[in-house]
Amino acid sequence: MRSPTRPSSGGGSSAGLLLPLLGDPKAHGLLADKVAAARFFTAHGVPMPATLAVIGKGGQADPGDPVWTRPGDLIAKPRHGAAGRGVTVIGVSPGHGFCIHGGLAGAAGLARHLHLMAKADDVLIQERLMAANELADL
Repeated sequence: MRSPTRPSSGGGSSAGLLLPLLGDPKAHGLLADKVAAARFFTAHGVPMPATLAVIGKGGQADPGDPVWTRPGDLIAKPRHGAAGRGVTVIGVSPGHGFCIHGGLAGAAGLARHLHLMAKADDVLIQERLMAANELADL
C-alpha cells in the first residue's frame, strides 16, 4: 500500500493540500460552503464546532442576543472561503464588552465589525475550539 506524501506547496491549508489525494473531485466544492460541509461531516459522525448564530449577507448582528452573553471566545467567519481568511476571534466578557483582534470594543463596535464582515458573505458565529498540540497542524 502506497502512503500518501504531503504535496509540496508554497502555502495553503492542510485540507487544501490533501484534496488532490482524497475523494471525488466533484465533492471538493462541498468544502467551500462551511454550512454544507458541517452538515455533511456531522451526518457522518465527525464532530464540528457548534454554530451559535448566522448573520445573513448584508445583515446586522444584535449584541443583545444571548450568544453574546456567554463568557469566552467565539469565532466569526465567512460562510465561504478557506485557510482562515476573514476569521475574527471575539472575546466575550459579559458586563465588560468585547475584544476584537486584541482591541476592546463595546456593543456598537461589535455590531459595526460584524456588519462589515456581512457585507461580503453570511457570517457564522461558532464556539472556539482549541486543538491539542499533537493535532494543531493537521
